[in-house]
Amino acid sequence: RAAAPTAEAAAAARAARQRKRKAGTDDAKGIPHAEQRMVKNRESAARSRQRKQAYTTELEEQVQTLKNQNLELRERVIKACPALDPKALRQIDMAPKPIRRTRTDPY
Repeated sequence: RAAAPTAEAAAAARAARQRKRKAGTDDAKGIPHAEQRMVKNRESAARSRQRKQAYTTELEEQVQTLKNQNLELRERVIKACPALDPKALRQIDMAPKPIRRTRTDPY
């Protein structure tokens, strides 16, 4: 019959099965790894929001520039072709039409 393992042997076996690095261990600064990850994640999210805001602002400026350019071109067409019939003038209507949202089928 095999002898029952001692308390020390059982503790050593449990320690061998445990993870090599515990989640709560600290680095040199004494900050837990989970807290470090949270801080890095917050910083990354803040950078992502700043990039998104800059991109949105750039697109809004581009939209305004294109609207102004479109208006200028419409005015030039009307001035260049005074003999256009009323039907053609309606097609070059000066009032921009609002964008209509459409439904799309779910995938």
